[in-house]
Amino acid sequence: MKKYALAAVLLALLYFSFSSTNAFSSIYPAISLRYENPFTQAQIDTALEYSAENGTLELAFWGESTAAVSFQNKAQSSTVIRFLGDGGACFPAVFVRGGYAGDRDAFGCSVSTQLAWQLFGSDDIVGQNVQIDDKSYEIRGVFKNDENVCVTGADSKATLTNAEISGTTPADRRTQALNFAKSAGLGAPKSMVYGESMAALANLAAWLPLFMAACFMLCAVFGKISALPQGVNGVAIFAAALCFALLLPFILAEIPAWLIPAKWSDFTFWTTLWQTLGDRIKEWFSLAPCIKDVAAKGEMLRLTIFTVAACGCTVNLRKVVKFTL
Repeated sequence: MKKYALAAVLLALLYFSFSSTNAFSSIYPAISLRYENPFTQAQIDTALEYSAENGTLELAFWGESTAAVSFQNKAQSSTVIRFLGDGGACFPAVFVRGGYAGDRDAFGCSVSTQLAWQLFGSDDIVGQNVQIDDKSYEIRGVFKNDENVCVTGADSKATLTNAEISGTTPADRRTQALNFAKSAGLGAPKSMVYGESMAALANLAAWLPLFMAACFMLCAVFGKISALPQGVNGVAIFAAALCFALLLPFILAEIPAWLIPAKWSDFTFWTTLWQTLGDRIKEWFSLAPCIKDVAAKGEMLRLTIFTVAACGCTVNLRKVVKFTL
């Protein structure tokens, strides 16, 4: 009975782990560049023109601030996201009504379900008007979020300090993004968020308990193989090695390229890898706390808790279940 209870708990933990992984991936769909100073209009125009001419990578700008969003005699302090480009890259959201305002729609906005209920007592509010900084905006959509958030297209006075670069390839996203930013006239950012690479690592972490279970089963299989006659066990070991070789390209494809050495015998790579990982983790945690960064860190914490618990559950299940053939 205990093994069935452990199996049920393990399945539940795996479900929550992969749910956190999917949520984390949706928060960071692109490479995010964070700058200390706002972009000038000339920088934005030059960068968008460069992006349109090259056509390989897509560029979007956004900024975050706090403002009072009001309707009639009700007002709520809210996080306001102003964007230029793809709203889904700047602030990914799941809409229950409508959608994003256009990136140059200076009179439209989208609000979170939390803000909608605070101001209107309903989320069926598309077409209503709210005031942000004494300016009237028409609500184009309502998205799921437990915080007071308002997303609107940027006007010429908007303060934009962040850029999102989409379309990078797994080879070396950091170098691609930095080269693109410099060529587009944006310069080097203060910090970066490696969205797609971090999502790949989170996905690998979620698979760790299943990988452990597979290792336990393989140990049982090899124990049986070793008891076979000499000629037969040689064939079985060769078949197992062949299967692993066939699966290896698919496994490596899920790992960010900068984590894979050009030469596996290059020991200097392995010594610098941990320092690189530490530097990038430190960079992420030292970011100025934008609302989506806070949400991502929450999902990463949940993923860590669920994955560690699932690994412990897998070990306990191994003690209870005998992998026999």
